[in-house]
Amino acid sequence: MSAAVVAAVAISFLTAAGVVFAAWPGRGDWRSNFLRACLGLGLGVGVSSVIYFAWLLLGCGGGRTGLAAMDVGVAALAVGFAWRRRGVVGDVTLTETGVPVGRWVTAALLAAAAVVVGLSIYSQFAYAAGRPHGEWDAFAIWNLRARFLFRSGTDWRAGFASELAWSHTDYPLLWSVAVARLWTYAGGDATAIPQGLAIGATLLVIATLFAGLCRLCGAAAGAVGVIVLLASTSFDILGTTQCADVPLAWVMMATLILLATALRGDRVDAGLMLLAGAAAGCAAWTKNEGIVFAAAAWLATAGWTWRAVGWRQAGRACGAMMAGAAPWLLCAAVQKWTLGGASDFIAGNSASLVRANTLDASRHGQIWRAMLSLWGEQVDATALGLAIGLLIAYRFARRGNASRGSDRRIGLAVIVTALGLQSIGCYAAYLLTPHDLQWHLKTSVHRVFVQMWPSLILAGGYWAKNAGLSRDTVRA
Repeated sequence: MSAAVVAAVAISFLTAAGVVFAAWPGRGDWRSNFLRACLGLGLGVGVSSVIYFAWLLLGCGGGRTGLAAMDVGVAALAVGFAWRRRGVVGDVTLTETGVPVGRWVTAALLAAAAVVVGLSIYSQFAYAAGRPHGEWDAFAIWNLRARFLFRSGTDWRAGFASELAWSHTDYPLLWSVAVARLWTYAGGDATAIPQGLAIGATLLVIATLFAGLCRLCGAAAGAVGVIVLLASTSFDILGTTQCADVPLAWVMMATLILLATALRGDRVDAGLMLLAGAAAGCAAWTKNEGIVFAAAAWLATAGWTWRAVGWRQAGRACGAMMAGAAPWLLCAAVQKWTLGGASDFIAGNSASLVRANTLDASRHGQIWRAMLSLWGEQVDATALGLAIGLLIAYRFARRGNASRGSDRRIGLAVIVTALGLQSIGCYAAYLLTPHDLQWHLKTSVHRVFVQMWPSLILAGGYWAKNAGLSRDTVRA
């Protein structure tokens, strides 16, 4: 990896870390700081994609000097703002205590998780080595678009010509822009860059899930969450295909972690809501499913905050979330309306076809069978049984030690509602698809599973904590 690529990654991290620490100031414990570092790495890709896209729109494609100047300028502003807010006392460290998890139990779970992560890293590198260009969607959609952005200079719009409609020119661009940006810094389109980004995104999902569960539920829950995450037979493989599904899984999960942290009792943390909006905006800029998720997260937040704390706080929360999402929503809108062609999902549909598909009972049955069989294929029964058993034990055996009050129940309600709405949206997409349903399910249902799997684990752990498991008191 060249020094220029390392510098590009470092600049994007510093930019997003500055934003994260400015919006979420204060000195925290290792859990909070680890989570903020993970958020900085992931959101750094999103922030730098907006800068690169703006650089292209300004007609500056073809060289890296101007891009580097823009990157450094934005990074300096972000770090400077974070430095000015360094003295602000933020609500970083959770202080509630509950049922302690034994130190040796926590250590054993952490050791087991470390072994599983090590095996996961080995399998990712082994799989990626045999497929340097990824799978079909990688070189036919995501990397194809990235090559047009990188190679075409000021003529990069040629990558959205009608002759390339088969490559889904309407798809959002975050992942393609991220690859093209690093190629621009490297000065060549080496396959190692999308390979490295794909593996990095997969490892970041693991790290962020652990960090989020550690902060919200304790170190033991974080270790169990990682073990269950890697019980999926598709997560490692899909993470190395150089497609946008695992990056979408990260921004979805990051959004929910930030919402759970921001929505506490009778008040709303505007800075954290701003970051949650940024993550949701990145989701909309990553895949079409991310647009559905961004809307689902916003609606869930609006409904539950209005119900719990009144319309003023709900308006404040939703306004901050929308402000955070604005740069990425603007990028997605520009791409959809001025560059991308018509979606085949919309262009191939009609009112009569929608009505017929909705009323076709066999389609409903086919979708349900595919989704239910997926769980048996994608998740190791032993790990899933372990997770379910722990959840039941925490829920019933220890419910007498549950945290009193509803200080964090609103965050749990928002998480569950957002995932429920996302599931409904995915179900509707399959129900109404103009494509052959069997083909559509066969080629994409496992992707939808991987997109939601980390967030489902987060929701399960947070539910167990709120229902009966308080965070452990072991300071690892």
